[in-house]
Formats: sequence, C-alpha cells, structure tokens
Amino acid sequence: MTSLHLVVVCCIYLAQFFSPSAADFVDDDIDQRPVGTNSKFTWIGPRDDYVMPWTRGPNVCAVEEVAGGVGRRRYYPGCLAFAPKKICNKQTFVRFLCCTGYEKEQGSTSPGCKAVKPIEDLPKTVQSLFLRDFRSFLRSSGNEELLSDTNATYTVFGPQNQAFSHLSAETRERLSIVSPAEKNLVRLHIANDRLLLRDLRNGIRIKTLYANNQTLHVHRYSNWIVTVNCVRIVLPDQLATNGVVHVTEKVIPAVREGGTVYGILSGDDRFDEFVTALALAAISAELEEEGRHFTVFAPTNAAFLSMDPESLKRIMKDVDALKRLLYYHIVDCCICSASILGQTAVKTLEGQRLNLSCDHRDRLLVNEVVACSEVDSVGSNGVIHVVDELLVPDSVKSFGDRIRQLGLWTFADQAEQSGMDAVVEGSEHVTVFAPNDEAFRKATDSEKRKLNSGLNELRRIMEYHTASGTMTTKKLIGTNAVFTGTTEKHKKSFVNVNIQEYTVNNARIVSADHEFENGVIHVIDRVLFPPEGNIVSKIREHSNLSTLVDLLSRSGIDVMLNKSGHHGWTLFAPSNAAFDLMDDRLMSRLMADPLQLIMFLNYHILDRALFTCEIRPRLQYRFQTLAKDWIRLKQDQDGVPIVVNAMAKMTHSNVDSRNGVVHVVDHVLVCPCLKTPGSGNDV
Repeated sequence: MTSLHLVVVCCIYLAQFFSPSAADFVDDDIDQRPVGTNSKFTWIGPRDDYVMPWTRGPNVCAVEEVAGGVGRRRYYPGCLAFAPKKICNKQTFVRFLCCTGYEKEQGSTSPGCKAVKPIEDLPKTVQSLFLRDFRSFLRSSGNEELLSDTNATYTVFGPQNQAFSHLSAETRERLSIVSPAEKNLVRLHIANDRLLLRDLRNGIRIKTLYANNQTLHVHRYSNWIVTVNCVRIVLPDQLATNGVVHVTEKVIPAVREGGTVYGILSGDDRFDEFVTALALAAISAELEEEGRHFTVFAPTNAAFLSMDPESLKRIMKDVDALKRLLYYHIVDCCICSASILGQTAVKTLEGQRLNLSCDHRDRLLVNEVVACSEVDSVGSNGVIHVVDELLVPDSVKSFGDRIRQLGLWTFADQAEQSGMDAVVEGSEHVTVFAPNDEAFRKATDSEKRKLNSGLNELRRIMEYHTASGTMTTKKLIGTNAVFTGTTEKHKKSFVNVNIQEYTVNNARIVSADHEFENGVIHVIDRVLFPPEGNIVSKIREHSNLSTLVDLLSRSGIDVMLNKSGHHGWTLFAPSNAAFDLMDDRLMSRLMADPLQLIMFLNYHILDRALFTCEIRPRLQYRFQTLAKDWIRLKQDQDGVPIVVNAMAKMTHSNVDSRNGVVHVVDHVLVCPCLKTPGSGNDV
C-alpha cells in the first residue's frame, strides 16, 4: 500500500470518530472557524493514543477531498457529514488541516493548531498560498505593485496552479497584457474593498478593475458551493493586511461578447437553428432581459438534425409545442457546472424537471444520458451549457411514442390495430386510461374473447379507455363520472379518489399523470370494458334477485336507479335467499309502511359508484347511504369475500352498468333508522 493510499484510508477511518461542535455551524462561512480555543471536533475514539492525535486539539478543520485525479479537488462544506461519499462518482475522503489563520506550533508536540499565522500584504499572502503561476502573471502584468498599495484594500480571486495547465494561448496573452492595464485579464480577478465570503451573497455583481469595471457574477448554492462567473471558490477568506484572497479552481473567464445569453447564442452560428426556433416561439426577447438569471442548455444545429424529421416537423408546425420544447431547455436561475456534485433536479420554464448530474470525467449530464459538450459560457443574464442532442419533454411527444416509452406494448399494439392512436392524436385534449401488459395477461377468458371478436368491438373497447379533456390527478375531486370517448360521448366510467390511490371503475391507477402532446395518460391495472344497460336491467337479468326487483318497483326506487346519478350508484343487492333469512315481522312492517320500505332500500344504496378494488385487506371503510346512515365494509385478507356490516358477504361483485355498479350480498342490511313497533327508540 502506498503512502497516499494509507493517508486516504486513515482519513476515512478517522473521520468516523469526529463530530463538529454546534457552535461551528455558521451559515455564511464555508471554512468554519472554532470559537475561542475550543476544538473544532470532539474526540470520541476508542483509544487516546489513536492515529493522528494532533487533530484532537483546537483550530483543526476538515476538508473533503476527491481521491486521485489531476490536482486536488477540495470542498470546504459548512456542515460536513463525516462519512466517505462520492462526488461525481469519485470517492472522497476527509483531510484534517489547520483552520484559516492558524498553524501548528513550532517545536511543540501538543495537539491542534495553536500558533497564529502572521498577516501580510496581498503579494506575500499570494506567495504563502503557493499560487505560483498566478503570482507570475501578477508580476509580468505589473499588477503586483498595485496589490502592494497599503492605502487601499482589494479582494483577489487567485486561481490555483492547476488552473493554468491547459490555458489557451489567447488567454495567456490576455493575462500578460501590460498596456492598457485595464485590458489585462488578471484585473478581472481583482476588486476594490475587502469582500469576505459572507459578503459574497447570491446574485450580487462585483465590479472589478477589468475593462470598464466589468462585473463578476456571484452564485451560492445549497451544497455550500460558491462561484464567481461559474468558477468555484476552493479556499476562501485568506486574510491580508490590505485585503483578502479567495483561491479559485480555475482562471475566471470574462463575460462572453454579446452580453445576454441570447446575444451570445445569436452571435454563434453553431446555434442558428436554436435561434430561429426561439424567434418562431417568441422567446428571444425573454432571454435578453437583464436582471434575470437563466441557465440555457443550448442545442447545436447538429442536435436538431439528430431528431426524427417527422417529429421535429410536427413540433415546428405547432407553436405551443415548439414553445414547450424550447422552454424545456431553459431554467429560471443560474446553475453553474461546478455546483453539481451528484443528482440534482431543476425545474424548467416548461414546468417539468431536468435531472442534472456529473460523471467520473467531470462531464455535466442532463437526464443521465446527454453530456454537455461545453459548459459555463457566462452572459450578463445567465449561463449557457451546450448540448448536442435535443432535450425532448414528455409534453411534446406523440401519444404513440409516449405509450411505448412507458412500456405499454400490448396497449400500443391494440391502439394501433384499432386506429385509436390516430383518433387520440387527432383530438384536441384527451385523457387516456392505459392498461399495462399485466392487465392484458390477467384478463378472463371471456374478456379475451371480446378483445379478439373483431375490429369494431376492439375499437369500441379501446375508445372506452379515453375521455375528452386533460384530467390530471390534481383536478380529481371525490367521485367523478367521466364520459368516455373522444368522438362520441356515450359511456360513463367512474374515477374515484381514495386514500393513497385513484381508481377508474374496478381498475387501480398504478402510475398517473404521464403527459404527452395533447393530453395525459394514467396507467391502470385492468382492461376496461364498456358496460351495457343500467342497474335495474342488470338485476332483472338475475332470477335470484327477483324479490329485490319487486320491492324496488313497489317503492318506486327503480325509477331513480334507471337514471344516471351524478356520481353513479352502488346497489348492495340481497339475494332471494337473503330475504328468506329475514325476520317475517320486519318484512310485514315494510309491506305495511311505504316510507319504511323506502328507508330500508335506501340503506342498500350509495350515491357513488364503489368498486371492490377500492377496498384494501384488513382495513375498515365507512360509506354513507341514501338513508343517511353509514355502512361498514371490510375484507379480512386477500382472496376472501368483502363483508358489509360484519355480516353480509358479497357473493357476486362488480356487476357494472352504465350508471353504476351492483354487489350481490347474502344478507339484507337492516338500517338503524328503522323504528321498533311501539317504541320511540332506534333498533
């Protein structure tokens, strides 16, 4: 094992035995300083003579460092979780150093950093930080003499040595300009006054000594990253007698010619297609607004050529779709690549989110697959990252493309075979309830025969899975009776809001709100079949329900159940055998008193369509009937009948109709509202 590996392992292991004191969590400091002489960490190791005991002393700070790679990539978080983790898929470890302004006491073996470093002027501070290359350019450009002035204070952003390894010849030349002095790029790294890290607030602009006081744009992020012109500050607040030095990861670039992000794009012929599309969608002016902070993932001309020509043509013809496509490339805040350490989701102007991440090669990735070929082109109102593929939001994808993307292969084939896909894509706004592949596999034999009984029947079944209008789960209220079909509103389905889920008829919505170009898709776990007849006609088909049919007719309730309720109806239908078990005296009372008969029957009816998929095992559900009293439903476990009021079992469930659903039960439901003869008390 090499010494470097040993240091890495020791630091990782050692980090597990330290925790920062509460006094050190100061929001505005990244390189935290301990208060007074208290130690930065509390030693809780198993032994007093453990490795590197000096870290137990005062003024010791932790640095998270990326292992391996070119140079040292260090992070100074305000709250460090002492556990090895990854940054851009690269392992990190914790290194312990003396806090800013302190050093180890010479000739002493006591723990901690008990010696105070002397504060010197800016040139000597730059030298003590070993910023060799930056100091060389300070000297050659004549700016070192400026920083020696003890009658003024400055803030210096000094790039670390590794920043100069791959500079272009043009940048080196701009760093070396002597006359005129204000054109020297070194001056972009110098600002008047001492600005500590706490002064670098998010969104502020700092006037520099470069080219008519060109400004630096400061951005702070929730992961404690601070950037200037999208360059990360790696070591802040190195105090000098006449100012402060902040060490940066790279040489700071000037704002690109063209000013705004739109100006930069329009001046670069690589983005001609993108600029043309922005003009067609009337977005150009928005990207020229000063005072805003945009991030633009700018597709090159090649990105437009790589998209399917038919899909691109369809989108370009539709201004709304084109605007959604372009807005999906724009974020209304400034996101520099240096701020992305892992998975980060950002909301675009289109409304959907982009997933940003970085890989082990430090490439900025969009949605985990599209790598930015160029990053951090800074404009006066934002930053540009270049992509060589179009980022296509779900809201501009066709119905056919979207259901295949969701893996609904059987439904896609059936939709294409029946011509439903063309109907949906030709509709203005549509909601689709799309069965998953498992739903088709678990269909009963009779249901499979219906699916295979001819093109007209298949088209009718597929049409029943659509509804006009875009109905997202955000808009669902209680029970919704939805007219199905996009060309002819002829059947109802019943969409219900339940605890933790949504249902449509006897199917659960297992995955909701998948947008496509002109609508939304909800994935369901059953195939829906259009019902025939109403509730009364359904129960008349069953000879074992003849007693119920007679009572409904005698009371006149059958007239109501022939109509379409606003939310549909649910009828708990006692079989003839259930009535045989009923007390003869109660039946006599019902026959003698029409009002009590109506009350009795209303206790079997809900003013909503309730399907058994809404009832989860081992939970009790309560529903109010038309009699204004409540019934209780419970299923003890999967595979056993649902029981109503702890007595009546469902023997045949989910008999659906155009205006509701019927469940056959083996006992009548006796309403508490029925009076005992001769008394004023409820039974």
